[in-house]
Amino acid sequence: MYPRIAQEEEQQRLDDEEFVKFVESHTEYRSGVALAALQPERRELLEKVFGQYGAESIAIAADPDLVLWTDDLIQAQFSATEFGARRVWTQIVLGGLAETGLISSDEYAEASARLIGMDYVATIFDGSVLLAGFRLAGWSAEQYPAKQFVKIFADPLAGRLQLVQIFVSFVESLYRAAILPASRCAIVRALLDALATHPQALVPLKSLREMSPRVFGLNAVGQQQFDTCFDRWLEQKDNPLILHD
Repeated sequence: MYPRIAQEEEQQRLDDEEFVKFVESHTEYRSGVALAALQPERRELLEKVFGQYGAESIAIAADPDLVLWTDDLIQAQFSATEFGARRVWTQIVLGGLAETGLISSDEYAEASARLIGMDYVATIFDGSVLLAGFRLAGWSAEQYPAKQFVKIFADPLAGRLQLVQIFVSFVESLYRAAILPASRCAIVRALLDALATHPQALVPLKSLREMSPRVFGLNAVGQQQFDTCFDRWLEQKDNPLILHD
């Protein structure tokens, strides 16, 4: 889905192999004979819709001691209604691992950001996940997975007020990150441009500008940089013929 040079493809292949070995070393294998016990017509339907692996997973997950881990909503609903299976999905698993301390909050944020980058549309995110997404993208709004976040911010069906709240939390952290001021401003402008596609977004955004001393607290340098960036963005939005360096 994303263009890569040969060196990147080779590194991705090695990373994938390492990941598969890690999963295999921490996995208990179960027989798929539960699928064979189903009536032929039902088994054939399952295999046509979900494939051999998906069908076996559903049949095995019917065991009350097991849980089906799937991000496929159709598979989840079918397994619950037809087999009474319980279900979890990737972000829920990640959240559980983070709560028990098996992964760090930073690892949870990065993993969630990667889910957003892969268009897992039901993934919940906050300012820390958004920051992780831009960090993974090398602080570029045009790279994976940051560009997927920008797309969400521009979605007219997304919750405007929730996005503004996430943006507030994000900029407070962004202006404490060790990156160039120009990079910070470019990121802020990309998200502001996306939010501005919402008809009523300017009102809460202008309120944010007025409340920036409260948002940034003791970070006076960050506040000054944000205010300057926001004012230039707003000036250019109101006067599109004005160009700033």
